[in-house]
Amino acid sequence: YFINKFKIKKIKNTFIKEKLQFLNNNGFIVLENYFDENIIEKIIKDNETIIANLKSQKRNENSYHRFRGVPLTDNLIKIWLDENIIDIMENYLNTKLYSRMYPVINYTHCAYERTSKEIHTKKIKEQVASYWHVDYTNTISVTVFLSDVDKSKTRMQVVPKSHFNLNSFFKISDEAIEESKKSVVDCVGKKGSVLIHCGNIIHKFKGVSNSNRLQLTSVFSSGTNLALNVNHISSCLSKNFDIDSLDTRKRNLIKGIFPISI
Repeated sequence: YFINKFKIKKIKNTFIKEKLQFLNNNGFIVLENYFDENIIEKIIKDNETIIANLKSQKRNENSYHRFRGVPLTDNLIKIWLDENIIDIMENYLNTKLYSRMYPVINYTHCAYERTSKEIHTKKIKEQVASYWHVDYTNTISVTVFLSDVDKSKTRMQVVPKSHFNLNSFFKISDEAIEESKKSVVDCVGKKGSVLIHCGNIIHKFKGVSNSNRLQLTSVFSSGTNLALNVNHISSCLSKNFDIDSLDTRKRNLIKGIFPISI
């Protein structure tokens, strides 16, 4: 954090500087309406079979359905490896950035609104993370909204500035957050908005009955805990995308999960 404070002053790109400052101070940022709706619609169109299959799995419970290894296309690369977003994350981590996992389409369905106390006392097992928690501390996640998200719908909530804490993987109750008197922020935005959050920020799934969300997600890290998977490589390249046609920066960024030929 303190290294970044001095580093931020030297950044000339006003957009990167402003967004990095907010991310550094709060542990998250929503870039509202960042991607044009036309390219979002193209992504949805390109993956309509995948999305239809995910939606068909919806059940009368809080459920989380995902497709890992979304087939790569020029349009997907523009979103997954966006230069500005890469710059923000790389400057935040203060080191070289690497893609930890393959692009994922997530479809979340909420059937019931539940508190952490209800889940605990009734021993309810949910696929969704309805309790407050953190991810891996050396990671940073990017979520592109493929549908509109507002406070009347299922969304993610965060506790700003909680990334400064020495957090652990223990689940945190709603009561603990309330008693801490810390503020809670809803991560909302129109289709095409982007949520970036660091792994150490306290956050949770906030469900609203009978509402869904559709997202493209990806996770990056400083080079550790990379989730190499040959099946996901095969899926990503199923449309014969030439991975080696990427520029040097992008190719190196994903080389941990798409090894470079020797």
